Amino acid sequence: MEIREFPLANPNFPPRTLKLTESWIDFPDNDSLAVCVCFAGCQNSCLGCQSPELQDYRHPDCVLWDNLRTMRDEIARHCLRNHTNKVVFSGGDPLASFNRDNARALLDMLYDKYDVCVYTGFSIDEVKKMGLRFKFVKCGKFDLKSKRKSFKTDDVFCLASPNQNFYDSNYDLISKDGILCFENTMERILK
Repeated sequence: MEIREFPLANPNFPPRTLKLTESWIDFPDNDSLAVCVCFAGCQNSCLGCQSPELQDYRHPDCVLWDNLRTMRDEIARHCLRNHTNKVVFSGGDPLASFNRDNARALLDMLYDKYDVCVYTGFSIDEVKKMGLRFKFVKCGKFDLKSKRKSFKTDDVFCLASPNQNFYDSNYDLISKDGILCFENTMERILK
């Protein structure tokens, strides 16, 4: 059996991420733990950014990945250890111009086994042009003027600003004004 290497799609900008972590709050469902992959680097320059340190691609606390197979395998190990197939790409911005090719290649490698949600400041129209494969995408730059507390409960996921929204893999809007109500919310209320 041939062992295929997965070289970087953009070797000039190898992926840089914080140490992989686990989170319940970041995946758009009400019952899943997800492995979070926080990419360094962002070009959005949102005022009031929640992670200004990750705007810098050369963030000193980040892991520098030299090939995508190693990165995929580490994500798989974290998922196995946490009994989940949910992954969140966030940052910074995983779709920033210097991250995009490697993020796209990694999404393709994970697509068949993992449900990945990508957090980006790009609009859904811009994301559509990128030809990505994902389960969900959260689009929209953070808007300091309409900032609110973000939270997640068993019934709802409220994003930090109402211009940010979730879309599914068909690019269909599944939240409104930055609020996602989970499908089984009404069923649980009626019980």
